[in-house]
Amino acid sequence: MRIFKNFIKKGRLLSLVMVLVFEFVFSQPQYDKIIYDSYNGFTNTLNDLVQDEEKMLWLSTEDGLWKFDGYNPVRIKNRYERETGRSAIKSIVYKGYIYTIFTERGCISYNLTTGEEQLLTLHEVHDISIEGNKIYLLLKNLDILIIRDHQQTLYKTGFKRTVSGYKRASIVVKNGVIFLSIPLLGFYKIEDNNLMKYSHVEGALLPGGVFGEHFKIYSESIFYSGLKYPIVIRKNNIVSQPLKGLVYHRINDFDVFQGKRYFIKDSKSVYLERGVGQYELIMSIENVELRKILVDGQHIYIATNQGLIDVVKKQDYLVNLKDDVFSQRFRVRRKIIAQENGLYLFSNPNILWYGQDQTLKRVAQPALSVYDAAKVEGGFLLGTEGKGLLFAHQDFTNFKSILPSDSNNPVCTVYYDPRLNRVYAGDYHYLYLINDYGKPAQKIIKVPNLFNDKMIKAVAIDEENNRILVGTDGGMFVVNGKNLKYVKFNIRNRIIGDILIDKGQKLAYIGDDKGLSILRLKDLRIVKQLAFDFMYPSKITGLLQDEKGRLWASTYSGIVGYDYAKDLMINLRKKNGLMNTEYNYKAKAKMQDGRLIFGGLNGYDIINPQKMNFSLNKEKGVVSGYHLIGKDSLYRKMMKDESISYRGDTYYSRLYLSVPSTLQRHQCTFEYRVNQGAWNALKDRYYIDFIGLSADVYHIEVRGSDELGKKIPFQPITIKVKESFYESSYFIVGSLILIFSLAILVFYLTNRNLNVKNEIYERVSMDLHDEVGTVLSKTSLILQYFKTIDDEQKNKIVENINQANFSLRAYINNSKHQEVAIMDLYDHCKEFVTETLSIKGIDLDFNYQGSDQDKIGSELNRDVTMCMYEITNNIIKHSSASKVSILFEWSKKFLSIKVEEHGGQLMVKEGSVGHGIKNLEKRVLRNQGNIDIVNDAEHQKMVISIGFKI
Repeated sequence: MRIFKNFIKKGRLLSLVMVLVFEFVFSQPQYDKIIYDSYNGFTNTLNDLVQDEEKMLWLSTEDGLWKFDGYNPVRIKNRYERETGRSAIKSIVYKGYIYTIFTERGCISYNLTTGEEQLLTLHEVHDISIEGNKIYLLLKNLDILIIRDHQQTLYKTGFKRTVSGYKRASIVVKNGVIFLSIPLLGFYKIEDNNLMKYSHVEGALLPGGVFGEHFKIYSESIFYSGLKYPIVIRKNNIVSQPLKGLVYHRINDFDVFQGKRYFIKDSKSVYLERGVGQYELIMSIENVELRKILVDGQHIYIATNQGLIDVVKKQDYLVNLKDDVFSQRFRVRRKIIAQENGLYLFSNPNILWYGQDQTLKRVAQPALSVYDAAKVEGGFLLGTEGKGLLFAHQDFTNFKSILPSDSNNPVCTVYYDPRLNRVYAGDYHYLYLINDYGKPAQKIIKVPNLFNDKMIKAVAIDEENNRILVGTDGGMFVVNGKNLKYVKFNIRNRIIGDILIDKGQKLAYIGDDKGLSILRLKDLRIVKQLAFDFMYPSKITGLLQDEKGRLWASTYSGIVGYDYAKDLMINLRKKNGLMNTEYNYKAKAKMQDGRLIFGGLNGYDIINPQKMNFSLNKEKGVVSGYHLIGKDSLYRKMMKDESISYRGDTYYSRLYLSVPSTLQRHQCTFEYRVNQGAWNALKDRYYIDFIGLSADVYHIEVRGSDELGKKIPFQPITIKVKESFYESSYFIVGSLILIFSLAILVFYLTNRNLNVKNEIYERVSMDLHDEVGTVLSKTSLILQYFKTIDDEQKNKIVENINQANFSLRAYINNSKHQEVAIMDLYDHCKEFVTETLSIKGIDLDFNYQGSDQDKIGSELNRDVTMCMYEITNNIIKHSSASKVSILFEWSKKFLSIKVEEHGGQLMVKEGSVGHGIKNLEKRVLRNQGNIDIVNDAEHQKMVISIGFKI
């Protein structure tokens, strides 16, 4: 077998393309490898990798610290990056924290739960070790910085040199003893403040500090990797451990899992040590530098200079068999009959033999197409297109017609019952029963097809109840085996692909174009229906039962396995290694060794059910973490029963999905739905983005399928999106209360200071009516008549509040001063009118004539201001003017204001004048002024003129 692999394609997160060319050899590659690199959102150059208690990988890379849950690579933001630099050289996981040292300088700690970072030092650090509650940092000058309970102590080692360049010294601490490797000097230990150098060992190289050399503690022993031989550091000496029988220059790293040692040789190969001098090559790769190895269950992770490699043992439950030696362009594969020494493969236009020598031979070409076949004594019965039912001798050298037919009425089904020596055959019109087959008394009985003109595709015999189950393109009917009459049971409007009798369970499995129906034979009652809604099209073409009684169905979309006792289903597709997507009718058989073979458009797939995992998934999927992405990016670990909460105007959320123990991770699929809505499939990614969610509570459900299609459950997730405080009901209600309080306060202070109750009451009432009262009334109506406040109502309320605040500010400011400059009055009115009329797009021409030094009293200033408010409010509400001209003109004794509206008229008809116009007139008259309103309908012009004595 030759294997070609294309690893990761750009734009697809975890794609692994394997092209398998089988030369009729039942063998498989032992390992698959997946590379995660910059093409799928990852980083290329990895320096180190460690694993936390929850099986999450933490990678020290040239691009900083990364977390990898098996599906999603996430870069951890380092807020001290300006000080430490980006490149991380090594990390250690210890008691809920990960400690990372950086290539340039510095060491930080990262809380695995909260994501909180802490800068421990900005020294240039070569290596780190942790024991107990002490952190040991080996510095560039070979001194040791010891951190304990946030207290730092510098230990002077006495080395009078600095390790520079690419060389790096190493440190490890065990039982209070410090062990050091110093480039080109050797190995040292510090015990009871005494520095001791180990003597050189024959055959062992001096540490060079440039090949990723490092200490590693395993099984209470200290090892040193990166030299030619692995070295064991003992209390008083060091011992090298050459790997016998293996040619190599350097052992870069090793890891031990379940007593087996895996190691990297010469930066390009990974081996498993099976015994003394016995090694299994796991993988080898050129032009990639393999640096560190970590083994977790069936996953072998390798850090390289070109990304992370995940090596998994390939499943050996599946073999592909191509028969294209004799292939024509449109080959149809049909009946398969298994013999002790091989397989008969019936197809169009050939009958093939696949023997123990693993080669294909053409046996015969008896007809245009063999639809079905059955093994009988001395040969085979063949249901054909064009030649009816034939008997073929064992060597296919002689053929005899049993039941003539033509190409328009082929014999589509053949079934032989050795108990009764009876043959069942079917075409479009009849079910044929050939009793005493092969004997002189042979007799053919015809039972009409209940679904006439619909091809009979399947026949199954219910021996216990003496019934014949017949499947057709129109449905299924049942015939009494004794009197050959129809039984009162049928299934209509279904294309029956196959029928299988389970004698042990006393059930019949009926495969059709919708899924699978399970029939209880005792009373002919359907006890369960399985809709294959997870695949399309879901048409079943063949049914088989394995040694453990589990059902296997070939379909137009793959192969499905079903365990009736566990009610557990698995689904195999091309991603699992199947050669076919669509399978042919009849093309299935159980082989002598218990394996199952199915034929399809591209060849034959052979499944070993004994190696299929039909156990329930015990481990649940997890949300390994989530990002809140906005003006900044916040990553958080997902805690148990945690609700994700954030402001929708500031962030959107990204949830990372993972199933840590899954073997073939790139074959897993995930779906999610929001608030019981439709399910959404995730394609080529393993995270969910929630963008643009409005303020509300969202309940998220997630479900997954592993590499065999078994369901992976997830805990429900709750997302609470908060609204901005300034858009919340609390802010609106609070603002209303504040405005009412300010209005009451203004009224109270004014009444107390001036002591003219009636006059003040009238003035304040008018003022509150003109602006504050009107605004608050409108706001009150909105709150009263809208049970729920949407964005449109919120905007109206906020607009009203802003207008009321504007009026109150003017009212209060006017009360503070005895005199106000007319120019200030003019500027204030111009600002208000310009802002208000611009909302409706009305052109404004606002001018003045007068001295900048002239002033007016505060009372008159307030009344003039309120008059301008009222005029502007009426223009907005009741006028259709396209342009407004305003002229302020004053002298030391008189102030006049002229407002001209062009293209519209105010509603001042008889009987329609409301409080607004009346208040305008009152303000003018109480200041001994005059007012004149002229409607010029002919010229579509409105002129309001008011004058005041100063």
